[in-house]
Amino acid sequence: MRCLSTAAAAIALFTTGILSTEVHIAYQTEDGHYRQVLDPRHLTQLDHPGNMDKIYSTANCLLRAKPNGRVRPIKTGVTAFNPPRYVAFIFCNEPSTVSHKSESHRVPFEESLQEDIWWDQHAL
Repeated sequence: MRCLSTAAAAIALFTTGILSTEVHIAYQTEDGHYRQVLDPRHLTQLDHPGNMDKIYSTANCLLRAKPNGRVRPIKTGVTAFNPPRYVAFIFCNEPSTVSHKSESHRVPFEESLQEDIWWDQHAL
């Protein structure tokens, strides 16, 4: 009975969105610096599409110029493009963890704010 009530509570929490995750991105185009929050596993149009030269993401993502165009994969963290690439759409996985230096040492997103601090210092 206890397992059944625990499972029911977990399902209720999940369906209400309490356990849902978001993907946070920050990107730089020729027009400026932008931040956006995305739902994982949904193709999303960027609020400010353009020629992107840098992006920070809390998840692995696929960048696209068109909804069905060629994909440009990026990994969690900061990615720079030289030359800049036109990006209008993004599809991201769920942000589970961020790896640092060693693949055997994985840090949860909440503990990996160093990259956010770096972005705040360099992007504005």
